[in-house]
Amino acid sequence: MNAFIDRPFGGNPAMVCLLPEPADEEWMQQVAAELNQPTTAFLHDRRLRWFTPTSELPLCGHATLAAAHVLYETGLAASAEPIVFETASGPLHVWSEDNLVWIGFTPVALHEESAPGPVLEALNLDDAVWFGRNDHEYVVMLDTPGQVEAVCGVLGIAELLGVLGVHVGALLVVVSGYTL
Repeated sequence: MNAFIDRPFGGNPAMVCLLPEPADEEWMQQVAAELNQPTTAFLHDRRLRWFTPTSELPLCGHATLAAAHVLYETGLAASAEPIVFETASGPLHVWSEDNLVWIGFTPVALHEESAPGPVLEALNLDDAVWFGRNDHEYVVMLDTPGQVEAVCGVLGIAELLGVLGVHVGALLVVVSGYTL
């Protein structure tokens, strides 16, 4: 499946494996490595787990969307009914509306602090407007969209820094149709 796209060969790919019975963690990890996709979702009943080729993830949005899409498209879930997946991160509520699949994420707290040197160095930055973190992710806010574009090509940052995600953004102000 490709999430976040309406055509083949784009978006964010995820494999979805519907399991007839619970599977062994080692076996799921081997399957994910063999499939070699960014994420493979394993679903038994409504118990959902996600694996990259190298490790299990505590949460994965695009693979959750893919799993729900498979259930809705195959008729294993009625499109008018929400799905509640049981995951290591707690219950995930998913629903279909206007031919789109939605996830109701619980907000995650971030703790504001100064951006650590290794994060700035990995992103090739001198400074950040704002930096926040939790146990699994970093959020870095920059001055301009151009700065964000400059760091978007840096691959493997999260793995290098030992977190699940590094999210980089900038505020954009639009006045009278002009981007400032």
